[in-house]
Amino acid sequence: MSEYLGMNFRSDILSGRAKYLCQIHPRGRDYVTQAPVLVCASLSYVPSDVVSVWRGVCERGAKLGDVMDAFHVNRGLRHLDAASLDVKSCLTVGRYLCPANPSALAQQVAARTHIQQFSWIRMVRDLANMGQPTERVIWFAELVPFETSRDGDYALNFSITHLRDFLRSDRAVNWSPHWKWKDLEAGMKRWEDDFAKQKMIAEAKYNEPLTPHAYAPRSYLARGGNTFTLLNTQNELRAEGATMHHCVGGYAEQVRAGTSLIYACSFGRARTGTLEISPIEQFAIEDVDQNGLPVEAFRHVWKIVQFKAHHNGMPSTNAYDDASEFVTEGFPKKPDETNSEKRIRKAREMMALEEVVRSIGTNTLDRIFGNMGLR
Repeated sequence: MSEYLGMNFRSDILSGRAKYLCQIHPRGRDYVTQAPVLVCASLSYVPSDVVSVWRGVCERGAKLGDVMDAFHVNRGLRHLDAASLDVKSCLTVGRYLCPANPSALAQQVAARTHIQQFSWIRMVRDLANMGQPTERVIWFAELVPFETSRDGDYALNFSITHLRDFLRSDRAVNWSPHWKWKDLEAGMKRWEDDFAKQKMIAEAKYNEPLTPHAYAPRSYLARGGNTFTLLNTQNELRAEGATMHHCVGGYAEQVRAGTSLIYACSFGRARTGTLEISPIEQFAIEDVDQNGLPVEAFRHVWKIVQFKAHHNGMPSTNAYDDASEFVTEGFPKKPDETNSEKRIRKAREMMALEEVVRSIGTNTLDRIFGNMGLR
């Protein structure tokens, strides 16, 4: 019997202690069989005290409840299976489970599989290890319900990670030991909804357009067969960086500031590179506003800053030629001067020159040109 009991425990230390208790007195086997948690409790006593207390209760044939009282063990824990206990459980049992309500714990652990019991003890321990107050851990141990799993696997109906995050959040500041399980579930549900909304808001931010250059072409097919597609959100830039294995995912601020535009370059279904271009000159053009009225709009002349293939490699010559074509022909061009505009500009230049001559004086110019041998 003692060997059988020892084999049920999760650790050799508890197995050895179970055998030792059974050897002290024949009646000890009955107590260990009915309440394996007594083995955990005995580890908190020095060996000499264990022997005297254990032999004393065995010799007088004490009832199981009296034996558990002698070792200061919560009577509700008598239903814990030997296979649910390990050495780490001992501190949890003594510090958090024994002070709890005996009837509440009896309802918790009765008729549960050893896997369910082990999960429950581990979760109580994890909650304690994260720095929760003792009264909150005891409340948790009394409150959290089990549900029977058809598969016999970990059968708790919530995640300790989720509960831990909830109890750490500001929603648990007003926690009360009077909370019932339905109160906890309702609080967690509200917290989950708020978290989901915040996540959606954050995701929406990553999908907002970045560039202030509304006229930038969304897509351009060059003569060489390469297609350039504008990347205009943080998520698109991050995806491009992950696909091409380079750092373009961190270029959102440059795009938002208008100092860069980023384009993904593809040839058919194959990705050939990532193009960054920047404005080098601004010019005005005639445009119309949303009401159809003429307005002056500004455009830019663009240049290639960098063009990288996978892992920051060099793109093909064909891809680079297409990129040059795109920057030159894919954007609005600076308007050419008309003949009248040229005449006006030249007339203004001549007027400016005559003004300079008048201010300097003819005699001074004659001396200058004479000294230069140009007169």
